[in-house]
Amino acid sequence: MSDSNNKTNGETHQENPQNDDKSENDNSKPVDINEEILKQVEYYFGDNNLRKDKFMLNQIKMDDGWIPMSVMLEFRRLAKLSSDPKVIANALGKSKLIEVDESGEEIKIRRSPDYPLEELTSEKFMELRSRSIYCKGFPLDYTMDDLITFFNNYGPFENIIMRKYNDKLSKTYKFKGSVFVTYATKEKAKEFLDLESVKCKDRELIKISKIQVFNLLLFSRVVKEQFPKGTILHLEGDCSQLTRENIKDKFNNLGYEVAFVEYNKGEKEAHVRFSKENAGKDFIEKEGKEINIENSKVQARLLEGEEEEKFLIKAMEDKKAYLKKCQQAKQGGRRGRGKGRGKNNKRKGNAEVESPPAKKVASEN
Repeated sequence: MSDSNNKTNGETHQENPQNDDKSENDNSKPVDINEEILKQVEYYFGDNNLRKDKFMLNQIKMDDGWIPMSVMLEFRRLAKLSSDPKVIANALGKSKLIEVDESGEEIKIRRSPDYPLEELTSEKFMELRSRSIYCKGFPLDYTMDDLITFFNNYGPFENIIMRKYNDKLSKTYKFKGSVFVTYATKEKAKEFLDLESVKCKDRELIKISKIQVFNLLLFSRVVKEQFPKGTILHLEGDCSQLTRENIKDKFNNLGYEVAFVEYNKGEKEAHVRFSKENAGKDFIEKEGKEINIENSKVQARLLEGEEEEKFLIKAMEDKKAYLKKCQQAKQGGRRGRGKGRGKNNKRKGNAEVESPPAKKVASEN
Protein backbone atom coordinates (compact mmCIF):
# COMPACT_ATOMS: atom_id res chain seq x y z
CA MET A 1 0.00 0.00 0.00
CA SER A 2 1.26 3.48 -0.86
CA ASP A 3 0.18 6.99 0.02
CA SER A 4 -1.81 7.21 -3.20
CA ASN A 5 -3.90 4.19 -2.25
CA ASN A 6 -4.85 5.43 1.18
CA LYS A 7 -8.01 7.29 0.21
CA THR A 8 -11.48 7.81 1.59
CA ASN A 9 -14.09 9.48 -0.64
CA GLY A 10 -11.50 11.32 -2.68
CA GLU A 11 -9.66 12.56 0.39
CA THR A 12 -6.15 11.32 1.13
CA HIS A 13 -5.03 11.04 4.73
CA GLN A 14 -1.39 11.80 5.34
CA GLU A 15 0.66 9.31 7.26
CA ASN A 16 2.17 11.43 10.01
CA PRO A 17 2.31 15.19 10.20
CA GLN A 18 5.09 15.38 12.72
CA ASN A 19 7.72 13.16 11.13
CA ASP A 20 8.58 14.58 7.78
CA ASP A 21 12.08 14.80 6.34
CA LYS A 22 14.10 17.73 7.64
CA SER A 23 14.88 20.49 5.17
CA GLU A 24 18.42 21.15 4.01
CA ASN A 25 18.60 24.30 6.12
CA ASP A 26 17.33 22.64 9.31
CA ASN A 27 19.99 22.99 12.02
CA SER A 28 17.99 21.19 14.72
CA LYS A 29 19.34 18.20 16.65
CA PRO A 30 19.88 14.91 14.76
CA VAL A 31 16.81 12.77 14.16
CA ASP A 32 16.30 9.84 16.54
CA ILE A 33 15.22 7.08 14.13
CA ASN A 34 13.72 4.95 16.90
CA GLU A 35 11.64 7.89 18.09
CA GLU A 36 10.53 8.64 14.54
CA ILE A 37 9.52 5.01 13.94
CA LEU A 38 7.59 4.94 17.22
CA LYS A 39 5.66 8.11 16.39
CA GLN A 40 4.96 6.92 12.87
CA VAL A 41 3.55 3.53 13.84
CA GLU A 42 1.56 4.97 16.75
CA TYR A 43 0.06 7.40 14.28
CA TYR A 44 -1.17 4.53 12.09
CA PHE A 45 -2.83 2.86 15.08
CA GLY A 46 -3.99 6.10 16.73
CA ASP A 47 -7.65 7.09 17.05
CA ASN A 48 -7.50 9.88 14.52
CA ASN A 49 -6.15 7.75 11.66
CA LEU A 50 -7.62 4.36 12.49
CA ARG A 51 -11.21 5.60 12.35
CA LYS A 52 -10.75 6.73 8.74
CA ASP A 53 -8.20 4.30 7.29
CA LYS A 54 -10.20 1.55 5.57
CA PHE A 55 -7.05 -0.40 4.76
CA MET A 56 -5.97 -0.55 8.41
CA LEU A 57 -9.49 -1.31 9.61
CA ASN A 58 -9.69 -4.27 7.24
CA GLN A 59 -6.27 -5.54 8.32
CA ILE A 60 -7.02 -5.53 12.05
CA LYS A 61 -10.10 -7.69 11.45
CA MET A 62 -8.08 -10.56 9.99
CA ASP A 63 -5.93 -11.88 12.84
CA ASP A 64 -7.18 -10.60 16.17
CA GLY A 65 -5.72 -7.20 15.37
CA TRP A 66 -2.26 -8.46 14.38
CA ILE A 67 -0.73 -7.05 11.19
CA PRO A 68 2.39 -8.62 9.60
CA MET A 69 5.38 -6.30 9.34
CA SER A 70 5.54 -6.94 5.59
CA VAL A 71 2.11 -5.29 5.31
CA MET A 72 3.14 -2.34 7.47
CA LEU A 73 6.18 -1.77 5.27
CA GLU A 74 3.85 -1.04 2.36
CA PHE A 75 3.50 2.38 3.98
CA ARG A 76 6.12 4.46 2.22
CA ARG A 77 6.83 6.74 5.14
CA LEU A 78 7.56 3.89 7.51
CA ALA A 79 9.68 2.05 4.93
CA LYS A 80 11.61 5.26 4.38
CA LEU A 81 12.56 5.31 8.06
CA SER A 82 13.56 1.63 8.07
CA SER A 83 12.80 -1.46 6.01
CA ASP A 84 14.18 -3.83 8.66
CA PRO A 85 11.36 -5.46 10.70
CA LYS A 86 13.69 -6.05 13.66
CA VAL A 87 14.72 -2.39 13.80
CA ILE A 88 11.05 -1.39 13.80
CA ALA A 89 10.19 -3.99 16.45
CA ASN A 90 12.97 -2.72 18.71
CA ALA A 91 11.79 0.87 18.27
CA LEU A 92 8.30 -0.16 19.39
CA GLY A 93 9.57 -1.85 22.54
CA LYS A 94 8.66 1.05 24.84
CA SER A 95 5.26 1.76 23.27
CA LYS A 96 2.19 1.36 25.46
CA LEU A 97 -0.15 1.54 22.47
CA ILE A 98 1.56 -1.08 20.26
CA GLU A 99 2.20 -4.76 21.01
CA VAL A 100 4.90 -6.72 19.17
CA ASP A 101 4.86 -10.48 18.47
CA GLU A 102 8.19 -11.96 17.37
CA SER A 103 7.31 -15.59 18.12
CA GLY A 104 6.37 -16.65 14.59
CA GLU A 105 8.11 -16.69 11.24
CA GLU A 106 7.21 -13.05 10.68
CA ILE A 107 7.09 -10.20 13.16
CA LYS A 108 3.57 -8.88 13.77
CA ILE A 109 2.24 -5.81 15.56
CA ARG A 110 -1.17 -4.68 16.80
CA ARG A 111 -2.86 -2.02 18.88
CA SER A 112 -2.96 -3.16 22.48
CA PRO A 113 -6.39 -4.41 23.65
CA ASP A 114 -5.76 -2.32 26.78
CA TYR A 115 -6.31 0.76 24.59
CA PRO A 116 -9.51 0.11 22.61
CA LEU A 117 -10.42 2.54 19.84
CA GLU A 118 -12.25 5.47 21.41
CA GLU A 119 -15.86 5.71 20.33
CA LEU A 120 -16.55 8.70 18.13
CA THR A 121 -19.38 10.26 20.13
CA SER A 122 -21.11 13.43 19.03
CA GLU A 123 -19.15 15.29 21.71
CA LYS A 124 -15.83 13.92 20.46
CA PHE A 125 -16.81 14.62 16.87
CA MET A 126 -17.53 18.27 17.68
CA GLU A 127 -14.32 18.54 19.70
CA LEU A 128 -12.29 17.32 16.71
CA ARG A 129 -14.14 19.67 14.39
CA SER A 130 -13.51 22.62 16.72
CA ARG A 131 -9.74 22.26 16.24
CA SER A 132 -9.82 21.55 12.52
CA ILE A 133 -9.39 24.10 9.75
CA TYR A 134 -9.96 24.29 6.00
CA CYS A 135 -7.30 25.86 3.81
CA LYS A 136 -7.50 26.44 0.06
CA GLY A 137 -5.17 27.75 -2.63
CA PHE A 138 -2.24 25.31 -2.71
CA PRO A 139 -0.54 24.42 -6.01
CA LEU A 140 -2.31 21.49 -7.65
CA ASP A 141 0.97 19.60 -8.00
CA TYR A 142 1.65 19.72 -4.25
CA THR A 143 2.32 16.38 -2.56
CA MET A 144 1.64 15.34 1.01
CA ASP A 145 5.28 15.95 1.86
CA ASP A 146 4.98 19.50 0.54
CA LEU A 147 1.93 20.11 2.72
CA ILE A 148 3.56 18.62 5.80
CA THR A 149 6.60 20.84 5.33
CA PHE A 150 4.33 23.87 4.89
CA PHE A 151 2.16 23.26 7.98
CA ASN A 152 5.13 22.43 10.20
CA ASN A 153 5.71 26.20 10.13
CA TYR A 154 2.34 26.77 11.84
CA GLY A 155 2.38 24.81 15.06
CA PRO A 156 1.82 21.17 16.05
CA PHE A 157 -1.01 19.36 14.31
CA GLU A 158 -2.31 15.81 14.17
CA ASN A 159 -3.62 15.22 10.71
CA ILE A 160 -3.86 16.51 7.16
CA ILE A 161 -6.48 15.45 4.65
CA MET A 162 -5.78 16.29 1.01
CA ARG A 163 -9.08 16.93 -0.74
CA LYS A 164 -9.14 15.17 -4.10
CA TYR A 165 -11.53 14.56 -6.97
CA ASN A 166 -11.89 11.64 -9.33
CA ASP A 167 -10.59 12.73 -12.74
CA LYS A 168 -12.59 10.55 -15.12
CA LEU A 169 -10.31 11.27 -18.07
CA SER A 170 -7.12 10.02 -16.40
CA LYS A 171 -8.98 7.67 -14.01
CA THR A 172 -6.95 8.99 -11.09
CA TYR A 173 -7.61 11.09 -8.02
CA LYS A 174 -6.21 14.61 -8.33
CA PHE A 175 -5.53 17.23 -5.68
CA LYS A 176 -8.11 20.03 -5.46
CA GLY A 177 -5.66 22.45 -3.88
CA SER A 178 -7.45 22.40 -0.52
CA VAL A 179 -6.95 20.54 2.76
CA PHE A 180 -8.46 19.88 6.16
CA VAL A 181 -5.96 20.09 9.02
CA THR A 182 -6.62 18.94 12.58
CA TYR A 183 -4.50 20.81 15.10
CA ALA A 184 -3.36 19.44 18.44
CA THR A 185 -5.47 21.98 20.31
CA LYS A 186 -8.33 24.35 19.63
CA GLU A 187 -6.06 27.25 20.55
CA LYS A 188 -3.47 26.29 17.90
CA ALA A 189 -6.19 26.09 15.26
CA LYS A 190 -7.40 29.56 16.26
CA GLU A 191 -3.84 30.92 16.12
CA PHE A 192 -3.57 29.81 12.50
CA LEU A 193 -6.98 31.22 11.56
CA ASP A 194 -6.19 34.53 13.27
CA LEU A 195 -3.08 35.10 11.16
CA GLU A 196 -3.62 38.17 9.00
CA SER A 197 -2.03 36.58 5.95
CA VAL A 198 -0.88 33.07 5.02
CA LYS A 199 0.75 32.56 1.63
CA CYS A 200 2.04 29.60 -0.32
CA LYS A 201 4.42 30.47 -3.14
CA ASP A 202 3.28 34.12 -3.01
CA ARG A 203 -0.37 33.11 -3.31
CA GLU A 204 -2.79 34.15 -0.56
CA LEU A 205 -4.54 31.16 1.01
CA ILE A 206 -8.19 31.05 2.03
CA LYS A 207 -8.61 29.71 5.57
CA ILE A 208 -11.71 29.13 7.69
CA SER A 209 -12.68 26.76 10.48
CA LYS A 210 -14.08 23.35 9.63
CA ILE A 211 -17.26 24.26 11.51
CA GLN A 212 -17.75 27.23 9.16
CA VAL A 213 -17.22 24.95 6.16
CA PHE A 214 -19.97 22.58 7.23
CA ASN A 215 -22.30 25.45 8.12
CA LEU A 216 -21.81 26.83 4.60
CA LEU A 217 -22.39 23.38 3.09
CA LEU A 218 -25.54 22.96 5.17
CA PHE A 219 -26.81 26.40 4.16
CA SER A 220 -26.06 25.61 0.51
CA ARG A 221 -27.95 22.32 0.79
CA VAL A 222 -30.97 24.02 2.36
CA VAL A 223 -30.96 26.66 -0.38
CA LYS A 224 -30.79 23.93 -3.01
CA GLU A 225 -33.69 21.98 -1.46
CA GLN A 226 -35.98 24.95 -0.87
CA PHE A 227 -34.93 27.00 -3.88
CA PRO A 228 -34.11 24.72 -6.84
CA LYS A 229 -32.05 26.07 -9.73
CA GLY A 230 -33.18 26.97 -13.21
CA THR A 231 -36.35 28.53 -11.83
CA ILE A 232 -35.89 32.30 -11.92
CA LEU A 233 -36.97 34.58 -14.75
CA HIS A 234 -36.11 38.25 -14.91
CA LEU A 235 -38.86 40.24 -16.64
CA GLU A 236 -38.20 43.65 -18.13
CA GLY A 237 -40.23 46.01 -20.31
CA ASP A 238 -43.75 47.43 -20.15
CA CYS A 239 -44.48 46.18 -16.63
CA SER A 240 -45.52 49.40 -14.95
CA GLN A 241 -49.30 48.84 -15.18
CA LEU A 242 -49.19 45.20 -14.08
CA THR A 243 -49.85 43.73 -10.67
CA ARG A 244 -48.22 40.74 -9.04
CA GLU A 245 -51.47 38.84 -9.56
CA ASN A 246 -51.37 39.57 -13.32
CA ILE A 247 -47.86 38.16 -13.56
CA LYS A 248 -48.57 35.14 -11.40
CA ASP A 249 -51.82 34.26 -13.22
CA LYS A 250 -50.11 34.46 -16.62
CA PHE A 251 -47.54 31.79 -15.76
CA ASN A 252 -49.92 29.61 -13.76
CA ASN A 253 -52.37 29.56 -16.70
CA LEU A 254 -49.56 28.35 -18.96
CA GLY A 255 -48.97 25.41 -16.62
CA TYR A 256 -45.97 26.75 -14.67
CA GLU A 257 -46.42 26.71 -10.90
CA VAL A 258 -45.22 30.03 -9.49
CA ALA A 259 -43.63 30.02 -6.04
CA PHE A 260 -42.84 33.70 -5.76
CA VAL A 261 -43.18 37.02 -7.58
CA GLU A 262 -40.88 39.89 -6.69
CA TYR A 263 -42.39 43.06 -8.06
CA ASN A 264 -43.38 46.57 -6.98
CA LYS A 265 -46.23 48.12 -8.95
CA GLY A 266 -45.03 50.84 -11.27
CA GLU A 267 -41.57 49.36 -11.79
CA LYS A 268 -40.31 48.22 -15.18
CA GLU A 269 -38.87 44.91 -14.05
CA ALA A 270 -39.87 41.88 -11.99
CA HIS A 271 -38.60 38.44 -10.97
CA VAL A 272 -40.62 35.25 -11.12
CA ARG A 273 -39.48 32.09 -9.30
CA PHE A 274 -41.05 28.75 -10.17
CA SER A 275 -41.52 25.80 -7.83
CA LYS A 276 -39.95 23.06 -9.94
CA GLU A 277 -36.31 22.74 -10.91
CA ASN A 278 -35.47 24.01 -14.42
CA ALA A 279 -39.03 25.27 -14.95
CA GLY A 280 -37.67 28.66 -15.98
CA LYS A 281 -35.35 27.06 -18.48
CA ASP A 282 -38.20 24.97 -19.88
CA PHE A 283 -40.39 28.06 -20.19
CA ILE A 284 -37.82 29.96 -22.27
CA GLU A 285 -37.29 26.95 -24.54
CA LYS A 286 -41.02 26.37 -25.13
CA GLU A 287 -42.61 29.82 -24.89
CA GLY A 288 -39.76 32.08 -25.97
CA LYS A 289 -38.36 35.23 -24.43
CA GLU A 290 -41.14 37.65 -25.39
CA ILE A 291 -44.28 37.46 -23.25
CA ASN A 292 -47.58 39.30 -23.45
CA ILE A 293 -49.14 39.90 -20.04
CA GLU A 294 -52.43 41.82 -20.03
CA ASN A 295 -51.44 43.53 -23.31
CA SER A 296 -48.06 44.48 -21.86
CA LYS A 297 -45.02 43.16 -23.69
CA VAL A 298 -42.09 42.07 -21.54
CA GLN A 299 -38.79 40.31 -22.20
CA ALA A 300 -37.95 37.23 -20.12
CA ARG A 301 -34.42 36.18 -19.24
CA LEU A 302 -33.29 33.14 -17.22
CA LEU A 303 -30.98 33.92 -14.30
CA GLU A 304 -27.91 31.68 -14.30
CA GLY A 305 -24.56 31.27 -12.57
CA GLU A 306 -23.50 33.83 -9.98
CA GLU A 307 -26.53 36.02 -10.68
CA GLU A 308 -28.86 33.13 -9.86
CA GLU A 309 -26.82 32.16 -6.79
CA LYS A 310 -27.05 35.67 -5.34
CA PHE A 311 -30.80 35.81 -5.94
CA LEU A 312 -31.38 32.43 -4.24
CA ILE A 313 -29.30 33.35 -1.21
CA LYS A 314 -31.16 36.65 -0.88
CA ALA A 315 -34.47 34.77 -1.22
CA MET A 316 -33.41 32.44 1.61
CA GLU A 317 -32.42 35.36 3.83
CA ASP A 318 -35.64 37.24 3.06
CA LYS A 319 -37.70 34.19 3.93
CA LYS A 320 -35.89 33.76 7.24
CA ALA A 321 -36.45 37.44 8.06
CA TYR A 322 -40.14 37.16 7.15
CA LEU A 323 -40.64 34.09 9.36
CA LYS A 324 -38.84 35.81 12.22
CA LYS A 325 -41.07 38.87 11.85
CA CYS A 326 -44.18 36.67 11.91
CA GLN A 327 -42.96 34.93 15.05
CA GLN A 328 -42.31 38.25 16.78
CA ALA A 329 -45.76 39.47 15.78
CA LYS A 330 -47.36 36.36 17.31
CA GLN A 331 -45.43 36.83 20.55
CA GLY A 332 -46.42 40.49 20.65
CA GLY A 333 -50.07 39.55 20.13
CA ARG A 334 -49.99 37.12 23.03
CA ARG A 335 -48.49 39.73 25.33
CA GLY A 336 -51.24 42.22 24.41
CA ARG A 337 -54.18 39.94 25.12
CA GLY A 338 -56.60 40.80 27.92
CA LYS A 339 -55.42 44.36 28.43
CA GLY A 340 -58.49 46.08 26.99
CA ARG A 341 -58.94 49.81 26.74
CA GLY A 342 -59.33 51.74 29.91
CA LYS A 343 -60.37 55.35 30.04
CA ASN A 344 -56.75 56.40 29.80
CA ASN A 345 -56.27 54.34 26.66
CA LYS A 346 -59.05 55.89 24.57
CA ARG A 347 -57.98 57.59 21.39
CA LYS A 348 -58.51 61.30 21.39
CA GLY A 349 -59.88 63.01 18.38
CA ASN A 350 -56.70 64.89 17.64
CA ALA A 351 -54.39 61.96 18.39
CA GLU A 352 -52.07 60.71 15.67
CA VAL A 353 -53.66 57.60 14.21
CA GLU A 354 -51.27 54.79 13.38
CA SER A 355 -51.23 54.17 9.64
CA PRO A 356 -52.00 50.70 8.34
CA PRO A 357 -49.01 48.48 7.56
CA ALA A 358 -47.52 48.97 4.12
CA LYS A 359 -48.68 46.56 1.47
CA LYS A 360 -46.26 43.69 1.01
CA VAL A 361 -44.50 43.89 -2.31
CA ALA A 362 -43.88 40.16 -2.57
CA SER A 363 -45.48 37.02 -1.29
CA GLU A 364 -44.83 33.31 -1.00
CA ASN A 365 -47.42 30.74 -1.97
